[in-house]
Amino acid sequence: MKAIIDGKLYDSEKAELITGFSRWKSVNNLMLGEYDTWIDCELYRTEKGNWFELEGTDLRSTRLNALTEERAKEILQTNPEKYQELYPDEIVEA
Repeated sequence: MKAIIDGKLYDSEKAELITGFSRWKSVNNLMLGEYDTWIDCELYRTEKGNWFELEGTDLRSTRLNALTEERAKEILQTNPEKYQELYPDEIVEA
Protein backbone atom coordinates (compact mmCIF):
# COMPACT_ATOMS: atom_id res chain seq x y z
CA MET A 1 0.00 0.00 0.00
CA LYS A 2 1.19 3.51 -0.75
CA ALA A 3 0.21 6.88 0.69
CA ILE A 4 1.56 10.41 0.57
CA ILE A 5 1.55 12.10 3.97
CA ASP A 6 3.05 15.57 4.48
CA GLY A 7 4.81 15.34 1.11
CA LYS A 8 6.45 11.98 1.90
CA LEU A 9 5.70 8.75 0.02
CA TYR A 10 5.17 5.78 2.33
CA ASP A 11 5.24 2.38 0.59
CA SER A 12 4.74 -0.85 2.49
CA GLU A 13 6.35 -2.83 -0.33
CA LYS A 14 9.64 -0.90 -0.01
CA ALA A 15 9.71 -0.48 3.77
CA GLU A 16 10.84 -3.02 6.37
CA LEU A 17 8.07 -4.81 8.24
CA ILE A 18 9.11 -4.56 11.89
CA THR A 19 6.27 -6.30 13.74
CA GLY A 20 2.59 -7.06 13.73
CA PHE A 21 0.33 -6.00 16.58
CA SER A 22 -3.33 -5.55 17.47
CA ARG A 23 -5.16 -2.43 18.59
CA TRP A 24 -8.54 -1.97 20.28
CA LYS A 25 -10.50 0.54 18.20
CA SER A 26 -13.98 1.95 17.76
CA VAL A 27 -15.25 1.37 14.24
CA ASN A 28 -18.40 2.49 12.49
CA ASN A 29 -20.28 0.10 10.23
CA LEU A 30 -23.40 1.05 8.26
CA MET A 31 -25.15 -2.20 9.19
CA LEU A 32 -23.84 -2.69 12.74
CA GLY A 33 -23.39 0.90 13.84
CA GLU A 34 -20.48 1.87 16.06
CA TYR A 35 -18.72 -0.84 18.03
CA ASP A 36 -15.31 -1.64 19.55
CA THR A 37 -13.12 -4.42 18.19
CA TRP A 38 -9.53 -5.58 17.87
CA ILE A 39 -7.89 -4.76 14.54
CA ASP A 40 -4.66 -6.21 13.17
CA CYS A 41 -1.90 -3.74 12.34
CA GLU A 42 1.66 -3.82 11.03
CA LEU A 43 4.54 -1.51 11.99
CA TYR A 44 7.01 -0.48 9.26
CA ARG A 45 10.23 1.54 9.03
CA THR A 46 11.38 3.16 5.78
CA GLU A 47 14.98 3.17 4.54
CA LYS A 48 15.20 6.80 5.72
CA GLY A 49 14.09 5.84 9.23
CA ASN A 50 10.50 7.08 9.09
CA TRP A 51 7.83 5.01 10.83
CA PHE A 52 4.32 4.12 9.75
CA GLU A 53 1.62 1.60 10.42
CA LEU A 54 -0.88 -0.23 8.29
CA GLU A 55 -4.07 -0.31 10.29
CA GLY A 56 -6.41 -3.18 9.45
CA THR A 57 -6.02 -6.12 7.11
CA ASP A 58 -9.22 -5.78 5.11
CA LEU A 59 -8.27 -4.04 1.85
CA ARG A 60 -11.48 -2.01 1.94
CA SER A 61 -10.63 -0.50 5.31
CA THR A 62 -6.82 -0.55 5.50
CA ARG A 63 -5.27 2.79 6.45
CA LEU A 64 -1.66 3.90 6.37
CA ASN A 65 -0.72 6.24 9.23
CA ALA A 66 2.62 8.03 9.64
CA LEU A 67 4.03 7.67 13.17
CA THR A 68 6.61 9.44 15.27
CA GLU A 69 9.53 7.42 16.56
CA GLU A 70 8.13 7.84 20.07
CA ARG A 71 4.83 6.22 19.02
CA ALA A 72 6.72 3.42 17.26
CA LYS A 73 8.62 2.77 20.50
CA GLU A 74 5.35 2.57 22.43
CA ILE A 75 4.11 -0.07 19.99
CA LEU A 76 7.43 -1.93 20.16
CA GLN A 77 7.16 -2.24 23.93
CA THR A 78 4.66 -5.03 23.28
CA ASN A 79 7.50 -6.92 21.50
CA PRO A 80 10.48 -6.73 23.92
CA GLU A 81 12.83 -8.78 21.73
CA LYS A 82 12.34 -6.50 18.73
CA TYR A 83 12.60 -3.36 20.90
CA GLN A 84 15.89 -4.61 22.34
CA GLU A 85 17.15 -5.47 18.84
CA LEU A 86 16.38 -1.95 17.54
CA TYR A 87 17.28 0.05 20.67
CA PRO A 88 19.85 -2.01 22.63
CA ASP A 89 21.38 1.02 24.36
CA GLU A 90 18.05 2.13 25.80
CA ILE A 91 17.34 -1.05 27.76
CA VAL A 92 18.48 -1.64 31.33
CA GLU A 93 17.68 -4.59 33.55
CA ALA A 94 14.98 -3.93 36.14
